[in-house]
Amino acid sequence: MVINTKKNYKFLNILDRVFVCLFLILNSISGLQINNISINSILMFLFVVFVLLKYVDKRNKKKRNIPKNNIFVFFIFSCIISCVISLVYEYVIPHANIAFSFLINCICYLIIFIILFNIDKEFFKEICEIFINGLIYAARVQVIWGILQMVLIYTNNININKILFVDILHSTISENWVMGFYTNGKWILRITGLNYENAIFAIVVCIGLTLEKNKIWKTVMTASIILSLSRTGWFMVAVYYFVIFIKHIKSGKKFSKNQILKVSLIFLFIFSIGILMYFFNDTVKLQINSIYYRIVDNSSNEVSGNRHLLYYIYGPYLLFNRSNIFQILFGYGIRCSGIPFSQNIDIFSKIGGTMNYTSAWAVESDVIGLLLGGGIITTLLYYIMNLRLIKRNNIFSNTIIIILFGGITYHFHSISYIILIFIFASIYILKENQKEGINEQDSNFNNKL
Repeated sequence: MVINTKKNYKFLNILDRVFVCLFLILNSISGLQINNISINSILMFLFVVFVLLKYVDKRNKKKRNIPKNNIFVFFIFSCIISCVISLVYEYVIPHANIAFSFLINCICYLIIFIILFNIDKEFFKEICEIFINGLIYAARVQVIWGILQMVLIYTNNININKILFVDILHSTISENWVMGFYTNGKWILRITGLNYENAIFAIVVCIGLTLEKNKIWKTVMTASIILSLSRTGWFMVAVYYFVIFIKHIKSGKKFSKNQILKVSLIFLFIFSIGILMYFFNDTVKLQINSIYYRIVDNSSNEVSGNRHLLYYIYGPYLLFNRSNIFQILFGYGIRCSGIPFSQNIDIFSKIGGTMNYTSAWAVESDVIGLLLGGGIITTLLYYIMNLRLIKRNNIFSNTIIIILFGGITYHFHSISYIILIFIFASIYILKENQKEGINEQDSNFNNKL
């Protein structure tokens, strides 16, 4: 891993920078459990300890406080209330461990937020830059691992995720590390990187794509998301490049002939390389063919598409017609949004539910997942927070847009990797409002994009 050591960091030494980057790389491995112990929870605890130690050494001399009227703080408090209310009830499937686990995570998020808000302004500038670099490195590592997945599974039938997470680490959810989907009479590889779900791989790489400066890496990241066969990933990539195009138009800048020629030549070069690799490299050929199978597989499209559509139809119905006032306001518990479906068999069967869940589960949609998991209050706070973060148009804006749109078809809102981005983006804006010197860094970041 390469870290920029040329800049004169005042507060963060090389070990601090390596720790933050490694933390983000490991934290991008969503859902890893060993002996029923959540690795992500351990990582969050270590990060809390890290920022606490730095706070003791570099705290702001001003009075410590929590920013007033901050939407992120309201959102986290709403999540805490949701989890507490959830613990009061008993449902048809066990859920207490999941609700309590997220409750503890929320306390960690709040501690991190308060510490970083009250820490020395120059320290925050440094850790913010390292945080952004860590997101980029995490995406690069996921891409490299994903490429290895594809090459080794097709050339030697070696599943490196199974070897690492099942055979070596003995992950609790061992069956989920075998990636692939059945279509057209065959099993097709889904690139998942250091994850068991290609949508999680897609969001991590898409986040890196929005922050990456290197055009070659941007191209590789885009290609890897396409090859991952994640429909959510395809949607997020399309949204990202559309946003970039619209922002360029709104800036008043016109595309010069040289720019158009340059882009055309780059596209032609990439297309030519792709054609050559398709005809002369069996690995690439198989995966590109898989994209075609994924698109034309009507049975898979109908099952997945219909279920996501029916979430939007029956989710609000369950909340407002078969829930009490507390559940309407604060939901069934964050990460427990599937409970009302499991409790209402007639609705569950209509969305194609056949799995006999042994514990609470989350709906694959931020919109409905928030509505059922956190209620209307948590949902409103989440989207108000996101829209405010986007409106400020800083280094995190494109990242937040990707998260927001990706959440239409997948569940991202309760993942610690995503919430950490909300923390840094929220504090970034607060520091801007306080005129504590972040503006210059923001300008430098935007000029590099």
